[in-house]
Amino acid sequence: MNINLVTDIIDFPNGTAGTMRVKMIGKALLESGCNFSIYTNTLKNNIFNNSASGIDEGIEFKYLHGTTSLNKIKLVKLFLFVKGIFALNRILSSKNKQIDIIYIYSHGSIFNLITILLCKFYQLRIVQEINEWDIRENKKYLNIFISEGPMVKWSDAALVISKKIKEKVLSLNPDLKVYTLPVLEDPIKFGTHKADAVIHSSNYCFWMGQVDGYLNDILLIIKSCSLAYKNGYHFFFVIAGEYSKNSLDEINKTASYHGYPISNINLLGYLDEKELLYYCKRAYFYIVPLWKNQKSFYRFPTKLSTFLFCGKPIITCKVGDVGDLLTDNVNVLFYESGDIQDLNHQITKLFDDSSLYNNLCKNSRYFANNTLNYSRYSKSLNVFFTSVISN
Repeated sequence: MNINLVTDIIDFPNGTAGTMRVKMIGKALLESGCNFSIYTNTLKNNIFNNSASGIDEGIEFKYLHGTTSLNKIKLVKLFLFVKGIFALNRILSSKNKQIDIIYIYSHGSIFNLITILLCKFYQLRIVQEINEWDIRENKKYLNIFISEGPMVKWSDAALVISKKIKEKVLSLNPDLKVYTLPVLEDPIKFGTHKADAVIHSSNYCFWMGQVDGYLNDILLIIKSCSLAYKNGYHFFFVIAGEYSKNSLDEINKTASYHGYPISNINLLGYLDEKELLYYCKRAYFYIVPLWKNQKSFYRFPTKLSTFLFCGKPIITCKVGDVGDLLTDNVNVLFYESGDIQDLNHQITKLFDDSSLYNNLCKNSRYFANNTLNYSRYSKSLNVFFTSVISN
């Protein structure tokens, strides 16, 4: 059985949360005896990717438009997008409906719709990756039409990241085969930890992600850090992720206004996987804000799996699947969503209670190894995709 991931979102082999997700899924499927390939038509430039085709950790990949040099003007990018569509057509026309499944990671984009139509023409089975659902809040009406229409109603199955998304897509298409898969990681990346030991920690809170897209998360953290700082808890706030000048200005303005030293904030920019893991492992704790909105209720932040495997305390919110899977004061600390006073309270607990800190470290690693290890899903993913192709 061949699983062919088709996407216009993922840059590979290096990238952000989505890249890590498909890499873990690919490794699990390879382990089960399936073939797994990635065909990407992304137009996002990534300085760490310099080959338009190859093999990474056993996963074959190909850039449909033939280049990773994507720092282009809009007209050139349009040409590359169209070129990629023609390449995709040639590839899909060569696939065998008896052994090939097309696994689409594109959400409500035009590219997804085009890929669906081509798959229907060549009578190929379609599985959709659905790990976000905030289309109504964004009010992007074409995105709503594609997501709630062809993406869900014309596909054979969906691989989703949360129970909320599963409930939503089944309400739109009760006949859709659905597999719920949490965020995954490879434990080998993190080495081995003694059950009763905490690896050396530096004195900083760590956050990673798309700074511009999640700026409100960062500003909330800064406001709470300022409260802790004024009460004598001195630590740094380290941020990994690409950011714009506007975001930097807003971060500095917020820190200055709330009395948190700008010198205590370190924006690292976009890092490769090795550098990112270095900073993850050495953090003292992490904060992952969630909000009382559709986006947060339906998602499960990919960064949580990395943080849990690193074995340091995470402060987040009891929202959606995060609130259902994790346990307050056992493997995580919950604060009331949007409440900077409560977030500050949880921060200070980590510094004041060493027993709580060490237990959170130990329990987070235990939870990650038992729930978020990609290898544990190898057989069930194989069964799921086999059921799609044999239907």
